[in-house]
Amino acid sequence: FGRFLCWRAKLEASKGRIEDAFDEVLSCYRAGMHCKGPRTLVDQLVGMAMENLACNTSFVILQEKEIDSLKLQAFQNEFEKLRASDTFAINFEVEKFWAYDTVQRCFTDDGCGSGHLIAGSVIVWNGDIIYIAESNEEIVKKYAISLGLALVMADRRETTEKFEEAYKKIEQWTKTTPWQKHQANFDAARELGLANGSFVKVARHPLYYILMPAIERVIEISYRNKVSCEAVVTTLAIMRYKQDKGDYPETLEQLVEAGYVKEIPIDPWSDKPLVYKKTDGNFILYSVGKNFVDDGGQVFRDDKGKVKQWADEGDWVFWPVIVK
Repeated sequence: FGRFLCWRAKLEASKGRIEDAFDEVLSCYRAGMHCKGPRTLVDQLVGMAMENLACNTSFVILQEKEIDSLKLQAFQNEFEKLRASDTFAINFEVEKFWAYDTVQRCFTDDGCGSGHLIAGSVIVWNGDIIYIAESNEEIVKKYAISLGLALVMADRRETTEKFEEAYKKIEQWTKTTPWQKHQANFDAARELGLANGSFVKVARHPLYYILMPAIERVIEISYRNKVSCEAVVTTLAIMRYKQDKGDYPETLEQLVEAGYVKEIPIDPWSDKPLVYKKTDGNFILYSVGKNFVDDGGQVFRDDKGKVKQWADEGDWVFWPVIVK
């Protein structure tokens, strides 16, 4: 659906209907916003992917078409409204409730909350197709393993508390930029006790090791989503400045001083402003990227010379659009 809207946007732009093209882009972005918030991580990732499509399409249209300042301003105003109401931080509420639901289904309740794993509950809950697809001998073997888990696994109270403690930490990590984590040598898997878990730890908390999501990766994508949106707004402001003043601004601070943007966009991978430089008749705008090093606007290319967006090496260049 997102790709369809962006294809329509490019088609409208190719016919000179710029306002209609921008409307399609905004529709794609709004659709992505509906998938975010207190939803599953998969839903939120889909929403962010749609927003990223909208941002990429905006850059393509801006590079391919000469657009007057008033139309750029109208699009920027609408985009800024969406940005102001958007939820860029990942929400883990549904994942947390999923963990609680698993505990509720798989443990006994002794009244005081110190119940134990119900033998066979993990097997049944994770997919009852075993009754059809496997032999009786295999079923007995799996139930025997489940019974062993019930004897050594942490009880209901301890399991619940472990999830609660983990999600409290995760909520704080969503507010910490990649640069701040890099400076602190932060590793989510290590902090959550997921890295190099011993056999005893895994046996004590198997549900914890199974259900905890890939925290660092998901939070990183949310910051990519945010900086991409801010780069679109900044690019629109730079283009408006050029049309109104006759030349590109020397610095991003001039955009704020002239009222084209309210604040300078910050790169989460440096905790400094996005890198902006005037070039010969154009400009470059980029994030230093995941390697936390300013490579002078050089992007990463694969073995075939194709630019890889959000690569681990090189800078993440938003403008100009590099297609090869």
